[in-house]
Amino acid sequence: MRECWGHPMSGAFFCNKVAKGRQTRTMKKLAVDRVNLERNLAMQGPILGALIIASPLPDEFGVSLLGLSKVRVAVLLPIAFVMNFLGILAVAGVASVL
Repeated sequence: MRECWGHPMSGAFFCNKVAKGRQTRTMKKLAVDRVNLERNLAMQGPILGALIIASPLPDEFGVSLLGLSKVRVAVLLPIAFVMNFLGILAVAGVASVL
């Protein structure tokens, strides 16, 4: 049997209640941390996807990130065109400097 505060059986009920309360608080904290993480990733996904579209990497990676972020097609198309334009402009600018 598990001992709880030095009493083998007498405080087991109380010990289980305290342990369950601690577990509940821990689970609530983990749930809040997960929600915060999901919010941060939801905000960073479209930004990272747009940067990937602007980079020389294949556009499919950026489009898939934007798709996973649940960006609507009406928003996705202008973002993709503008970021592709900016990426080509950046490569041309670097090429003209070299």
